[in-house]
Amino acid sequence: MKSTELLSITVYFLFYSIVCPAQSKNDTLADSLATYNFSLSHREMQKDLQVFRDIREQVNSGLYSYRTKEEIDSIYSWAFEKAKKPMISLKWSCS
Repeated sequence: MKSTELLSITVYFLFYSIVCPAQSKNDTLADSLATYNFSLSHREMQKDLQVFRDIREQVNSGLYSYRTKEEIDSIYSWAFEKAKKPMISLKWSCS
């Protein structure tokens, strides 16, 4: 293949990818908010937290390498306290 053909093909695909995006940015944001922005009850949050803790304790062999069991328990106690009132899922994941 000649270098001019290769250059033409490259320019074509580059231009096409800029001009014709797969989704508009506004649609993506609206879709994400509709999917992920919902209210969680305190029971759902505590259940999620317990599942996370159980998995972490089962698969993380270095869990207590840098912190004691008491320190880890204290962190989870704090998190369970935070999960006592309903919260929007986006806030729950960022708190």
